[in-house]
Amino acid sequence: MAFEFNAHGSGSVTVDGNFIMIEASGPWNKELFDQLHADLIDNMAKVDRNNYGVYVKMLDDCLVVNEAIAEHINYIKQGNTKAIAVDLGQCNTAALTKEIFGNIYHEGGVTHQFFTESQAALNWLRQQLD
Repeated sequence: MAFEFNAHGSGSVTVDGNFIMIEASGPWNKELFDQLHADLIDNMAKVDRNNYGVYVKMLDDCLVVNEAIAEHINYIKQGNTKAIAVDLGQCNTAALTKEIFGNIYHEGGVTHQFFTESQAALNWLRQQLD
């Protein structure tokens, strides 16, 4: 028997130039990742698909259920972002989140870096697009 759950956690996706900006508060279940992936697809038309970066600001307890990880890796592999900058400055689980998402981004084959300050993350992301 399969169960369907409401999205747990929250997230928003906006666009600023060629940056896709994600702000997400965890913990997250698969349904929240499905929602974020749909929001990302909706926003792709607003960026140069050959030269864009993703800025992720993680808030609170940034943990993800195992069932969402493989799906997120597959989603990342289908994209062509130049880089992902992750701001862990307001993440309560920074060390564990860095390990989990570092593995996700590595397996997804995307350049990524973790930061504790938003301006440093955005500066690094700009350099990746130049």
